Amino acid sequence: MKKRIIVAVIFVFLALVLAVPAILSVKKYADAKAASQLVSPFEPYDMVHVLLYGYDRDTVSGRIMLYARDGSLIANVERSWNADALMLEYAEVSFDQQNYCFPYRICTNTSGRNRGLRLASYFLDDKECLLCGQRTGQNIKRQYYAIALYASARLLPFFYSQRSIHTVSLSVCTPGTEYEIRFLQDGSASIMPVAR
Repeated sequence: MKKRIIVAVIFVFLALVLAVPAILSVKKYADAKAASQLVSPFEPYDMVHVLLYGYDRDTVSGRIMLYARDGSLIANVERSWNADALMLEYAEVSFDQQNYCFPYRICTNTSGRNRGLRLASYFLDDKECLLCGQRTGQNIKRQYYAIALYASARLLPFFYSQRSIHTVSLSVCTPGTEYEIRFLQDGSASIMPVAR
């Protein structure tokens, strides 16, 4: 009898451990899908800027800047990475043939799979997407928040078909020159020097 109780408790515990991530993923998907019915993807703009300071042995140092649609600076991440090269990953989610792209993470050629500096915490705050800009209404910011949260979430494999992670190599960036990265409506990205 005691063994049956222990087995039942273990079974319930494992069921909960497996069910909770699935339920959270379904909720994030449902919220994002509903939000996509209310807002269109961002028009392409220079959402991410990169300024590499230089390379030193096995170190790359630089600055990553995130901008809102209105041109205001949201985040300025300045640091060094133990690597030879940097990459920007961005997440693309598609709903009804519309592509929503968001910065996902900065990773290196040595960081390994699923590792790197995740960027969502820099532009998702208090259930609002700061990429919208200061003049955007709170309801719109919350809709983009739901989509960006789903795009940047750790998902169960079932949801991988709704999201793609793309990589932009920052090895094309010349140290000392600031570059802008735009996420285009077809899901691709462009990188070019900032026009001054």
